[in-house]
Amino acid sequence: ADAVPWAALASLKSLSRVDLSGNELTGLFVEPSTTPPTTNESIQTLTLARNAIEVIPEGFFSGMKGLRHLSLANNRLSELPRDLRRNSALELLDASGNKTIRAIPESFAELKMLQVLDLSDNAIDASGVPPVVLRESTSLHEICLRQNPARIEALRELDGWTAFDERRKKRADKALASRVMLGDNIFDEGAAAERFERY
Repeated sequence: ADAVPWAALASLKSLSRVDLSGNELTGLFVEPSTTPPTTNESIQTLTLARNAIEVIPEGFFSGMKGLRHLSLANNRLSELPRDLRRNSALELLDASGNKTIRAIPESFAELKMLQVLDLSDNAIDASGVPPVVLRESTSLHEICLRQNPARIEALRELDGWTAFDERRKKRADKALASRVMLGDNIFDEGAAAERFERY
């Protein structure tokens, strides 16, 4: 398929999960230049992974106010959609494996519910991590940057790292207190060892 007839999907008002992964999609609309005319606030999970999408049209996510989990993994994106800031419910964004994403948009600082940002296997160095996102995306406790040029030493020097690190440690302490098994990545500054090739 070349594109998704988004208006038809969005008209399904009880739809909460959409999985379009692995369909060789190159676009998101029948006519990529148009904005989806219909909104759908019930969609909580949208998976567009393993396609061939190069560009997310401006405004594509604007009608998805209930979106909590979004996967754009393993596409051909060179940048993240800046207008995601309008999706105030977003908790998890996976854009891993796009290879050429170089920066996190500063507008992500407005995503107050965002907890996990997986950008592994891209082209992000420390200059592509805006301090304002580390400081002001107040639920963010995990940033995955494995297989990126970013190095932990440079990230620690960023204004805002301390605020992010405190959130990460607080979450780890809470997990320990409740004896919940979360795996190894909770104890390594918000990223697995290989994420920064540090250990």
